Amino acid sequence: GDEVFVFGGRDINERTNDLYALNTSSWTWRFVEPKGAPPEKRSFHFAARISDERFLVVGGLSASNVHFGDVHLYDRVTNAWYKPSIAPEHELLARGFHDGVVIGDYLYIFGGSTDFNVELNGSTTYLNDVHRLNVAELRSAQPPPIPEPVAADGAVVSPTSTTAAEEGTSTSSTATVVVPEGGFTMDLPQ
Repeated sequence: GDEVFVFGGRDINERTNDLYALNTSSWTWRFVEPKGAPPEKRSFHFAARISDERFLVVGGLSASNVHFGDVHLYDRVTNAWYKPSIAPEHELLARGFHDGVVIGDYLYIFGGSTDFNVELNGSTTYLNDVHRLNVAELRSAQPPPIPEPVAADGAVVSPTSTTAAEEGTSTSSTATVVVPEGGFTMDLPQ
């Protein structure tokens, strides 16, 4: 496409989780308001485009100086955030200041730092590891639907169990799809 997306970072006051798109034809910015749960506010994260429609946000440093080891997916067709699961054997150590690249069907994450020390105003552990995650399935997997916002008191939603609200009962269940060789799974509605 003709847009460049910029997610999160830090301004003079705080870390953010804003999403902006720069139109490279008109050189104009627009504020993007996606559906779904956005990644927490962060800076020092890594973002990678995995297709024309999707990009990933990986790791970073939270507003309270705690490192993240998570992965989030933004889909511009649905204008929504999703959180793919990572198989335990492929989980990332929480990190910031890392780098990465997508080559073919794989996302490679390299290095970074962890164990932020507020007194030193910096991390105390530096990493030189490499992680390889298969992103092929995330490029084309049908994302789960984003529920419409509702107002309810006392509702609890658990994607793998029956849920109950104050008035009435609803059922929510999911099927976990395991991505071969990749370490990612995505919960899809049954």
